Amino acid sequence: MLLNVTVPEGESQLAVVKEKDTQKPTVEFGYISPRKPKPGTLIKVFFDANDNVGIKSAKVEVIENGKVVATYPAFSTNPWDVKGNYFSQFTVNSSEFTLKVVVEDFYGNTAETTYEHASATTTTSSPSEGKGVCGPAALVAIALIPAFLRRRK
Repeated sequence: MLLNVTVPEGESQLAVVKEKDTQKPTVEFGYISPRKPKPGTLIKVFFDANDNVGIKSAKVEVIENGKVVATYPAFSTNPWDVKGNYFSQFTVNSSEFTLKVVVEDFYGNTAETTYEHASATTTTSSPSEGKGVCGPAALVAIALIPAFLRRRK
């Protein structure tokens, strides 16, 4: 096989595959840093993406009040691999926002995932069945505190 490619100036990508790609990529949200960002602080977003041919592009959309207010590119830590770890960094100006990660492969197949971040005052959580070990473990720890604090004579 002889391949002669002329690439115009600017950003370009070249992918050589033997057959058409019909498989959608997969994307899984990792985490943000810091976990509880304040408005105006720089945050970093980490996620994983995978495709059988490769990821052409990845971006993070910031959504506030149901509207996309900004879109930022994401970059792979190992762009030559079909499975990669991606990151993006930017500043958000709200304490409540949604991050939408969108990845696209070389054939236009896309995948997306979202992450919702609410301010600390409105976020609540509870155990799903109430059978956690934290309650009994905490009671035992509290009961043992006097034993540790008692001085030996």
